[in-house]
Amino acid sequence: MQQLYLIVLCAGFYLSPVKVLAQKNVQAASRSSVAGIPLPANTKADKRLLIRVAAKTTMDLEAADSNWVLSDNYEVFQLPVGSNNDLSDSIIAALEDSGWQLLINERNNKWGLASKGSRRLIVYFETAKKESWLYIAEIVQGQASKPGTPPTPATPKPVAPQPVQPANPPQPVQPAAPVAVGSYQFHTTNFDDGWTATATANWVEVSKGSIKVLLHFSNGAIDMSSLQTPTINANAWNTLVAPRYKDKRDFYSFNGNLSFWPSSAISAVLTDHQGQQHFVVLFRRGNGPFIEFISPNQATFEKEFGINITAANDQNLINSYDETWLKMDNMQQRNKFAVAPADLIGHWSENSGSYAQMYNVYTGNYAGMNAISNSAEFWIAADGSYKSQHSGASGMVGSQSFFTQKYNGRYTMNGNWEVSFTNRHNNKTEIYWCQFEAVRGGRILHLQDKTASSLQYHLTRK
Repeated sequence: MQQLYLIVLCAGFYLSPVKVLAQKNVQAASRSSVAGIPLPANTKADKRLLIRVAAKTTMDLEAADSNWVLSDNYEVFQLPVGSNNDLSDSIIAALEDSGWQLLINERNNKWGLASKGSRRLIVYFETAKKESWLYIAEIVQGQASKPGTPPTPATPKPVAPQPVQPANPPQPVQPAAPVAVGSYQFHTTNFDDGWTATATANWVEVSKGSIKVLLHFSNGAIDMSSLQTPTINANAWNTLVAPRYKDKRDFYSFNGNLSFWPSSAISAVLTDHQGQQHFVVLFRRGNGPFIEFISPNQATFEKEFGINITAANDQNLINSYDETWLKMDNMQQRNKFAVAPADLIGHWSENSGSYAQMYNVYTGNYAGMNAISNSAEFWIAADGSYKSQHSGASGMVGSQSFFTQKYNGRYTMNGNWEVSFTNRHNNKTEIYWCQFEAVRGGRILHLQDKTASSLQYHLTRK
């Protein structure tokens, strides 16, 4: 096998070289607790932080191809050196002997999907003469289908908002009097499951029956400098929630579960300035937005979102899995508004970039930085014409490659959720799902190619 490098993803910070060969974090292991199977003799559980981060990133990327979401319940093992797939065969046999049904990925036979009852695992085994690895992770979201065939998730994957067209598109509603900032036609969306989203100056209000959910926009008044969840959440509560109420009781602050993207919340029974009582929860997952849940009482909240946020349930919350919080977190995907033809006119752009510091997993020595940057600009005119320019750079710093592509043609709106552009790559017409995300003072225009979902643009008006 070629020399192995560990890739550490970075965004806006520098990670200094770290020596990862900490033997105290490499321990003998005879059994997988996730899969419940015996392991080959001389197997070691690798608990080094950077190795586990790299392994989890690899598994998440593979899982994303099938729209699966993995829990933080995963294991990384160093296997004894094998040959002729002896180790792979023994692992497959151990899984099958323990009642798992294993499907091997047709594209890459190092990956497999193991199913038993309602449980599913993603399994990776790399067995070679010089080094061998076994990764096992629990799948918590996504349909159990044949690996390599993307399943349809039961609920959207919890990531940053992306344009995903539902089977029954939400219906845009134009209010008699606009309630949002900006000259956009649609400020309200009715979803087919009974929820209604309305854009306002400071948040998107999502309501159904007696429940309201406020998707708060970014607010510079919240002090984030401490980088500590309890302090940040307290600042957010005092900025976003407390000024709208005059009294509180049963106050509870939950500082986060044990997760790669920890969920945290503050809850209380609050009395508004009209004397009405509400059960209020201010929620945040990872570095996501603050979401405020307003219900007439705690029982109504728990019935809708299936979670008990009280001090009495503190330990269960700390040890909860990510799926416990997904129904709450997925409410941010209700920030979705239709696009009128006149809304498209103008100059739109996006810029993005990332870099990876690379280190040798055996020596810890720095091995260079790989960086990627991209930009896209669209000029959309009222006469039905458009032009766009796409530029980027990628590769190891010092030897990057660059590209620029330009297109011009015609565009057509197909309803309020779809737009087509002619004369794109190879002179083809490309069709995109389109939608607006409301933000403070404006909108983000999301475009997602209907036939290549990974091709996306997240554009702001210049």
